[in-house]
Formats: sequence, C-alpha cells, structure tokens
Amino acid sequence: MMLLAERCRRMPKLLTAMLAIFLAGHVWLGLQLGLSVDEAHYALYAAHPALSYFDHPPLVGWVQMPFLWMGSADWMMRVVPLVIWTVTAWALWRFSKWALILFLLSPVHQLLGLALVPDTLLLPLTLWVMVLTWRLSRDISCKSYWMWLGVSLGLAGLSKYTGVFLALGAAIVLFAPRGLALLKVPGLWLAALIATVFITPVFIWNAQHEWGSFAYQLGHADGGENSWEAKRVLTYSLIQLVAYGTLPLLGLVVFCVRLRKAHPALMRLCLAFGLPPLALTLYFSGKGAALPHWTAAAWIALLPLCALGLQHVWQSGSGYVRQATRVLACGLGGLQALSIVALAVAMGTGGHWEGQSVAGSIAAETGNPFTDLHDWQAASQQAQALQIKYHTDALAVSNWTLASRLAWYGRPAKVLALDGKNKQFDMWFGQLAYGQSFIWMNWSQMPLLHPVGCRKLDGAGGTHQGVHSSFDFYLCGRP
Repeated sequence: MMLLAERCRRMPKLLTAMLAIFLAGHVWLGLQLGLSVDEAHYALYAAHPALSYFDHPPLVGWVQMPFLWMGSADWMMRVVPLVIWTVTAWALWRFSKWALILFLLSPVHQLLGLALVPDTLLLPLTLWVMVLTWRLSRDISCKSYWMWLGVSLGLAGLSKYTGVFLALGAAIVLFAPRGLALLKVPGLWLAALIATVFITPVFIWNAQHEWGSFAYQLGHADGGENSWEAKRVLTYSLIQLVAYGTLPLLGLVVFCVRLRKAHPALMRLCLAFGLPPLALTLYFSGKGAALPHWTAAAWIALLPLCALGLQHVWQSGSGYVRQATRVLACGLGGLQALSIVALAVAMGTGGHWEGQSVAGSIAAETGNPFTDLHDWQAASQQAQALQIKYHTDALAVSNWTLASRLAWYGRPAKVLALDGKNKQFDMWFGQLAYGQSFIWMNWSQMPLLHPVGCRKLDGAGGTHQGVHSSFDFYLCGRP
C-alpha cells in the first residue's frame, strides 16, 4: 500500500485530474442511464444461471450474480465494469503515463468501463496474460507463472470465444525462440490443464445443446451469405479511428518506423497479442460481420507500442519542429476528449440539447440512438402490469434487442422475441404457441406492424409516454 501511495504521488497532476474526471463521468452516467441492449442481455445471464449460453460463455453473467441478489439496480450493474476499467487503467499506468492517456482518450474503452460486455472482461486479462508471457519468456521454469497463465487463459475462455487469441499470442511468443522443445516443459501442460478445467462448463453446455453456441458464433462472425467487399473494410477502418482515436495509430506508426529496433522483444509481444485479432476482425468486416468493440482487447495489447511512439513524438525534434509535433498531438488528443464529452452528454440527455420533449413525435425520434438508454424501466413495468391485468401468457416484442430490456425490467415475466434470431430467448422463455395470448409492445424508435390478431389497448394503459420515446401496447391472441 505504501508503494502504491508513493506511485500515486508521483503521477502527474494533470493525468490525475483526467483520471478523476473520467471516473466521475462514469459514475454520473451509471446513475443516469438505463441498461443498454447488451447490458440487459448479459444481466439476464445472471438471472438465468447456467454453465454457458447460446451466444457467449458464462463469466459475464456469473460476475453479476451478487449484484442481482443485492437488488439489481442499474447502478449496481455498472460496478463490475467500472472496477475492471479502473484496474486496466492502473495496469497501463504502471507501464507508462502515455499508455494511460491513450486509454483514457479512447471512446470505446470508455464505453466498456460503463457497460459490462464480454469484451470488458478481456481488457485486464489481456494485459495480465501479456505480463505472464513476458516473464515466462525470461524464466520458462517458473511454476507459479505457468499456473497463473492457465488461470488467466481459462478466465479468458469463460469470457468470450475470442479469448483464444490470448492463447495464440502466448504460444507465438513462447514457441518462437524454443520451437517444439517447449513441449518438454512441464509448466506448459500444467497451464493447459488448468485452462481446460476452467472452460469445461462451456464444452459441457455445448455438448448438451448440439454445439449450438459454436455454430452460432462461426456463422455470426462469417457474415452469413454476405459477399466480401473491400469498401466495408475501409469503412470499418475509419470507424476504428473514430472509436479508438487517431493518437494510437500515430504512436504505432512512429514506433514501427523509429523504435522497433530498440524494443524488439516488446514489439514481438504486443504484435503477437494485438495483430491476429485485429487482422481477422478487419477481414470479417469485409462481410459486414464486425462491431467496433470487437478490437478493444487488440488495441489494449498494442497500447505499449503506441505509447512509446507517442512519447517519441512528444520528445523528439527541437525548436519549431518540436512545438509543431506537440501541437499536433495535443490537437488530436483534444478532439478525442471532445468526442468523449459529446458522447457522454448525448447519452445522458437522450440526444436532446434544447430540453424539449419529443416523445410524442415518432418522426423526431427516428435515427436517435441515445434515446435507447432511457424510459425502458417504466415502460416494461407497465407492460408487466398489463399482462397481469389481462391474464395473458407472456409479453412479446419483434426482436431480441428489444426483448433484452423488456425481459430485464419486466422480470419475472415471460418475454418472447418473435423474430427467432437469438435462440437464447427461446431457451429461457420458449416459442410462441398457436393461439397463445400476449401483450405486444411497440417502441417509437423502431415502429413495426403489430402481429396478426392484435388490437391496441385503449386509454392510458395503451401507451407509455416517456421523456424521450413512447411505447404502445397491443393485446394479442386469446387471453
């Protein structure tokens, strides 16, 4: 503790202020916002304990179970991602202040500190596996390092299927100088055994469900029947620049051009962990099957190189050249900071800056993604009350992205996702049966034709008028 306090005293005041401001922003948003689509979906994992799930391994739900038992308030479900984000920031700061700055100025990494998704769990695990691999590359016989590597890789496998890239990165670094002789090291097999034991629940669940999760993930990542197009890769690359900022790319380019010969071991380590997932995601983006946060752990792995490159930019040159490079770095960093502030304000206000309510105007709501984080709790509770009033069998919405919020806030109501694209809801609640009665909810952000055999409920109970959007309720089937 004394050592940590001493290091904190040595942290530059400006960097300390940045960290405090961003932490305060996380707390403020965590208290303001309802759960997003993915947050609610993974929170439902905690409400439905299992060895694994249709679309992801189980750890993202397991870590939320204590907060579900303590009351499941929205802010409680933000404790784990905030702790993980803080630990990741601390680990990066231990390497360099520049790595921490790049992390703080990354919009996606900020979002992952607010919302718990599988990629959030991979952030500190990536750094920890990299540290263990670095140490093993220098002391291959250390049993404790191998044990911790097995535990870390096992936790990564319980977090997300792309956790396999951490095992691949470790293998690249450790096998490269030793070749097959590494197979004679007992610690390697100890780590493999520990990791296998950790991920056994995932294999048991898949064996019980016809390996459905593996098949779903392969089909989801492959983009289905979409043809591969280079313009999609270009678009995704531009999205990456917006999502993580231009400073990391600048630092990485400078490192590869100017510093690679000075830090060959660090370069091999970071590229082994960062390049494979980044390259594969870019390829999948060509089929329209990649989301911006899929590369979050890859960028974390590359941040040490980016930080060294950025530090070189800041310190190199003299006179006007040095001033110009510093102005460039500060300008790019300022743009990233402004984008984060603008994103936080838009999320917190629902995208309305003039204070007026446009809940009654569906046209005004179309295309505003920030209203997605508001009004769902009250609307879901109203839907649950209508189900009880009309004695229907279930609640229903058009797809799983709507079902996640309705199922979370309307617990313990049975919720049907009528599109059938996410089998997890079918596993939890079953499928719509012929003649089954249900309350169908229509959201103003995604207005759709109601199912056949439905009538809109009259009076105040037929509509929920929220601050940012509205919800209509229909009685369907034969109650």
